[in-house]
Amino acid sequence: MAARAAERAGADFVLALNAGRFRAMGGSSPASILPIRNSNEFVAGFGRTEILPSTKLPVFFGACTFDPQLDIDRWLDRISRWGFSGGTNFPSVIHIDDYRRSLLEKCGLGYAREIELLVKAAKRGLMTIAYTRTQSEARRMVEAGTQAICINFNLNRGVESASDPSISLSELAARTSAVARVAQSVDRNVICLLGGGPITKSRLAWSSIQRPSTRLAKSARGADMLVVYSTGLSRLMGLPTSRIGDSNARTLELAAEIRNVVSSVPVVGGIEAWDPLRLDLDALLDKFWAAGFSGVINYPTISTMGDTWRDRRGRVGLGFEREVELIALARKKNIFSLAYVASPQDAKAMASAGADCIVPHVGATRGGLVGHEDGQSIKEAIRRINEINAAALTVRSDVLSLCHGGAIAEPEDTIEVYRTTACVGFVGASSIERLPIERAVKTAAADFKAVPLPQAH
Repeated sequence: MAARAAERAGADFVLALNAGRFRAMGGSSPASILPIRNSNEFVAGFGRTEILPSTKLPVFFGACTFDPQLDIDRWLDRISRWGFSGGTNFPSVIHIDDYRRSLLEKCGLGYAREIELLVKAAKRGLMTIAYTRTQSEARRMVEAGTQAICINFNLNRGVESASDPSISLSELAARTSAVARVAQSVDRNVICLLGGGPITKSRLAWSSIQRPSTRLAKSARGADMLVVYSTGLSRLMGLPTSRIGDSNARTLELAAEIRNVVSSVPVVGGIEAWDPLRLDLDALLDKFWAAGFSGVINYPTISTMGDTWRDRRGRVGLGFEREVELIALARKKNIFSLAYVASPQDAKAMASAGADCIVPHVGATRGGLVGHEDGQSIKEAIRRINEINAAALTVRSDVLSLCHGGAIAEPEDTIEVYRTTACVGFVGASSIERLPIERAVKTAAADFKAVPLPQAH
């Protein structure tokens, strides 16, 4: 999604870096230099499945060369075969403290190996961007033939911690000019970019991609609860809302990632009750509870999938009745539950099963780069919500109602819903994790792109 938004805003290329994913997991950029993941396999995983399919922009692979097991030639062949347009030396030893960097240099895993990476990348026809900090590093990289350098004096400071920058903007400008002059004294055509440190606003025009799911969770101040389900990953991959792979397994995997950065807000897990590989709903509920979820919701749900699919699944015992059974079991186990429903009949069934909240689902959320434009009006959405709510309230007067989907895409859309229905809240999916991110990335990329370069004298 971020790649598509950056492309739409006019970005020139995309960087696939481990730091972006760590930030998305609620961590910070310094995690990129810690030995907590196989960095190259890590980047290959999300770069190939999420970034490359989502953009036509050139994508640069951030390769870690201080991995002692890395076979540079073999890895570059794979990067080229996968479809990456270029490579960059990230994470780099320039971000490591002097003592540890000296140890890596002595072992042959220092900056010279990063130069080797980019030289060999260029020989394979890959574009290259070199992370540099000092004038000496810039000279070495340009002499080796790199096409562009990214002058980077520090990893971005954390917004959450509001820590002071290690270098002021005035000092940054002076040091950057000095490094750029050295680089262009070797090759006047080398492209000089600037990134990191105190640069957090429109000062440059390049983008690194991250999956924002957990960062959103960490930043969702004021939310009453967080709802997690597998289709969120498809939206964050720049795709329309889609089930991808094993839904329950993916949601369970997300639990650890979300709970790592969220402690004060209940987290509700989406369960695919009609999963044919997990017929024991009692055991499945226990797994979700053990994973740290505070409640459950029936998602993906057959309630929204139309009569043909619903009938087919129902005939083999894997239909909407499984979702009703799931909610009933949650009630028996005293596990909080929400229930997506798309019809009055389904609302009655879920209210009878003991759902704490019903969520009238009035269609896929419209708007944005991959939203559904079905022409539904707020008036039509409200009509459907009122029908569903009325049905549920004939069964239980204590059931709460939350709205979701269709024409209800923006905060202002909920005003009339709250005024004319029994809904007391909103469940946001695309409205929380897709639309705001698309706008933010597009705006940021456009702002960076719009900064004029000084005229040559």
